[in-house]
Amino acid sequence: MKLTKKIAPIFLIILPFLLLNAQNKGGIMIVDYQYQNDFFSHVENLIVNDSNAVYIRPSLNIKNENKKPVEKTEGNWVLPIEEIKTSSVALFYNKKDNRLYEYTVNLKNKRFIVNDSSFHIEWKVDKAITKKIDKYLCYKATTNFRGRSFTAFFTPEIPISFGPFKFHNLPGLIVRLENNENDISHIWTLKALSRKNSNSVMPQINDLDAPTINAYQMNKMNKKIREEKSRRFSSRNPKGVTHTKTEIKNLGIEKIYEWELNNEQQ
Repeated sequence: MKLTKKIAPIFLIILPFLLLNAQNKGGIMIVDYQYQNDFFSHVENLIVNDSNAVYIRPSLNIKNENKKPVEKTEGNWVLPIEEIKTSSVALFYNKKDNRLYEYTVNLKNKRFIVNDSSFHIEWKVDKAITKKIDKYLCYKATTNFRGRSFTAFFTPEIPISFGPFKFHNLPGLIVRLENNENDISHIWTLKALSRKNSNSVMPQINDLDAPTINAYQMNKMNKKIREEKSRRFSSRNPKGVTHTKTEIKNLGIEKIYEWELNNEQQ
């Protein structure tokens, strides 16, 4: 599927903080990941020091030039999406208190700071399985995260316990990560590493201004927005005409949340 895309400047609110002068023991490393799924590919950025990480997913405006369905595997077709628009998202993770905050938007494109600390990632490491990726010796690790299973290859040669998206808690930087389901692919591959000097400082979630809610509240808010849109659509039908409700398949990175497994108790 060939796409043309325009990627907005990567979080102009956040990256300038790396240019400020202040002492930061150990310095800051910038990790670039190439992310791809069945519809588009772009570069995402991990900003990390000894105890904190900020992960940036840029905004997208992608138009699809290919209007024909694509056969991914035999009998498994991917329908083209005419246009993809997303807003930039930043994830702030603090290793000390194990807190993750997401600076994101709801389905009405309103900004929120979302406390998403309701999950814990447990990895199963198999050091008998190794792979040389680029110049790094990597070990295999697997985990289940919110309804999907993932396979990672990490390297202890870069002692960073963070990785792409919300994945962390391995004894080395994740060099490659992908899900194991066949409905859609989510793949991150290490693209580049660079180090900032000790005068750089980490962006902080406290520097951003938006209402703060938790992940359950955000999920519930978006569910209500979808229901309202469905009701408005139904109200425009001619008298006596109804439409059949279509089940939309979740192709996202996160499929099932903790509260959905616990009778929506939060």
